[in-house]
Amino acid sequence: MIQRRLREVLPEVVTERFAVKLGVALLVIMVVIAGVGGYTYLAVQSELQQETEQQLKTNAETAAMVAGDWRAQRQQQINLLATSDTANEGTTDSVSQYLIGQKSELPDDAVAVHYVDMDTSVVETSTNNEAIGMNLEEEGVPWAESEVNYYTGHVSSPFDSPRTGERTLAFIAPIPQKPTQAMIMFVELDRAANSLPELG
Repeated sequence: MIQRRLREVLPEVVTERFAVKLGVALLVIMVVIAGVGGYTYLAVQSELQQETEQQLKTNAETAAMVAGDWRAQRQQQINLLATSDTANEGTTDSVSQYLIGQKSELPDDAVAVHYVDMDTSVVETSTNNEAIGMNLEEEGVPWAESEVNYYTGHVSSPFDSPRTGERTLAFIAPIPQKPTQAMIMFVELDRAANSLPELG
């Protein structure tokens, strides 16, 4: 109706020019809107990417810190056992009783603590009765077959336990007043993973 009234009042040439101008104006507006939308999309994508990269970096740093703390705690635990009065001054029987008493204090991922003769790799006593008398080298424990520095402490590389098949780490601490003895704590990595906090 408006278009008909415009035609009645204005010459046809004017209305055609108006329609062309209106069409061009609408096209310009659409182009501007598309441009702004495209810029906004790219800006949001860039911001999201930066946030994701920052989150990944933060998670990696947190994971490294958590893993470092976990390792330090396990090493501290075996060092405390190895430097105890009983471990340094007691007989094998008294060390056995001591380890049994300490078993409930061990972290959940620790499956056993062995009192080992470093010259022979034989487990003299343990929190796991089935391990007593076991020769770690003959059992095929990888790090026991190589030259492990029992005398300064050691954390093994991950290995598959010959008896359980579970992925395991060994934390080793020498006993200061018994040059041929060491304490060794076996830790299962699956249990350790379950005990660590989730990263989000």
